[in-house]
This record gives sequence, structure tokens and C-alpha cells, in this order.
Amino acid sequence: MNKPYLSNRSAFSVVELLTVISLISVLTVMVTPAVSSIMGATGTTRAVNDVSSVMEHARQSAMKLSTWVWVGVADVTADNNGSPQICIVELASKDGSSDASPANLMPLRRNMNVQGVKFPTAKDPDAATIGDDSPVSSLDWQVVTTSGRRSVDFKDRVIAFSPKGEATLDGDVSPAWIKVPFVSYNNSSDLKSVLVSGPSGQVVVVH
Repeated sequence: MNKPYLSNRSAFSVVELLTVISLISVLTVMVTPAVSSIMGATGTTRAVNDVSSVMEHARQSAMKLSTWVWVGVADVTADNNGSPQICIVELASKDGSSDASPANLMPLRRNMNVQGVKFPTAKDPDAATIGDDSPVSSLDWQVVTTSGRRSVDFKDRVIAFSPKGEATLDGDVSPAWIKVPFVSYNNSSDLKSVLVSGPSGQVVVVH
């Protein structure tokens, strides 16, 4: 009579299973807030994070591709059914020149939209705040909004990066610092900014 086959492999005990389940639960509790924070970032936090990321990418792309790259930031609230929103674009020169006409531009990424923020009116004596004065740059581009595709003129809210990685305004003016500020639409004390060094193109977030 054949003896029943006995496996040398042992099954998990109830204690071991409970231990694994407990560990998974603890990890879930630890990770969920971080993921929620990243996914749920809105307002000025989201604005400065997105703009600083785009600025750094634009600088690196300008040097890598040996071409001019522009980052434009515009208020597209009117195209968002009246809900506060800013739009960010990153565009590169096709021929390597500083010609920012639409025919010579190509997008390096899809336009990004951030809800619930606007541009503050306060000036900064220590930095060239984009949007303070009369337009120094003009950049027209088609972007996607809640109202469909729209042509947006980013006017004076444009920073250009040269093939050397310098940050400039109007193609030839390179201030010590260029400031891109944002304020929460519902909270005037929630003010955050992105500073870009003209000579080096270094990007810094200021809270």
C-alpha cells in the first residue's frame, strides 16, 4: 500500500500571516499621506513646483539641444469658465535662433494648468518680477483649456533660456534674479515664488 505523499514544504502559520498583514497595514498608513500630498497639491504649492520643474527642464534642454527655450506663464481664467487658473508652456526654437515666432517654435511638453492661483501685484526691488512693467516679450501659442484650444499671448510673462543656460528677458536682458510669484486666489497671505538666476539659470523656490 502506497504511503500518502508528504511535502517537505510547510504552510504559513496564522501568526506569520497576521504579521505580514500588520506590516502591510503600517506601510499603507505611512505611504498614503505622502502620495496624497503629491497628488493633491494645489494652489501656490502646485504652481511653484510645476514652474520650477519646467524652468529647470527648459534650462537643461536649451544647453543639451543648443537652442533657445522659452517658458511662458499666463492667466487663463477667462478661458476656464471664470475659475482661477494659470497655464505654463515650454517651447523650443526649431532653428536654434532666438526667433520666437510661432512658426519657429515646437513644444517640449504639453501645457500645464494650475487651479486656484493668480499673479500678485506687489513688486520686488531685489528681482525683476515678470509682469510688472510693459511687455518685454511676446509669445503666442495654442493651449488646451476647459473651453477648448485657445491662442494665448503670454506677453511679458516669458523667460527665455539661451543655449548657454542663461535666463533672459526679451532675449538679451539677463537680470541677477527673475521672480515668478503666485498668490492663492482665496488667501492673500499664501504667497510663493520661483526665482531664476539670470547668469546661471539656477532655479530656487521661495516660500
